[in-house]
Amino acid sequence: MGKLAPLEFSADVTNKPLLDLAADSPAVQAAAKDRDAAEASVTQARRERWPGVSFLLGRTWTNNPFGATDFFGLSVELPIFDTRLGPLARAESEARASLLRKELATAETASGLDSLAKIIASRQAALRRFEDDAAARLPALKQMAEDNYRLRGGAI
Repeated sequence: MGKLAPLEFSADVTNKPLLDLAADSPAVQAAAKDRDAAEASVTQARRERWPGVSFLLGRTWTNNPFGATDFFGLSVELPIFDTRLGPLARAESEARASLLRKELATAETASGLDSLAKIIASRQAALRRFEDDAAARLPALKQMAEDNYRLRGGAI
């Protein structure tokens, strides 16, 4: 069992495809574990379709008159009307549903990562524009404010 940690994410998603990043998500990993459990239940349902065989061996005693007898037996269920296809079909449908839930979790996580990457890229572009336009003017604005304060004694 692994340690639960937040998803590592950077704005530069060109190195690694989003679906690979989404596979590291805890939601996708939980869906994958659910998928494994569903596959195990399909395997169990397949094994339980076959009838069970029981072997009996024993000895009984009586008191009046005293006697002992040995017995043995073989017991096999005969599935005449019930071939146990229902539990197998249910397990297979649950396995298909768990696969779809895993794909849905992967797609949702990848979509969320894509939108976050776009938001980060747009905010980085806005920061660059601010630094190019406004931040370049800040030293001149600071100098004008200091000159105005010194010469006139007023506020900005």
